[in-house]
Amino acid sequence: MIIGCPPTGEIEHKVTFLEDEGESVIWITDGAVLEELPYYDKDKYAGWYFSYSNEEYFDELPIYEDVIFRRKVR
Repeated sequence: MIIGCPPTGEIEHKVTFLEDEGESVIWITDGAVLEELPYYDKDKYAGWYFSYSNEEYFDELPIYEDVIFRRKVR
């Protein structure tokens, strides 16, 4: 499902990060690589990682659809 299509015609996908405090949302262009969390705080997230589709991702994840990340204790 296409969630966002800006005037440039590029398809964008909604990326949601679920946290204890609520959720954060960013938009990523189709096929772009999510290299690190946009608000990454090493102290706050020490010992945590994000998982997607039962796989663990630490560095790079290409985005081709809407994605929801949930924090999990390592």
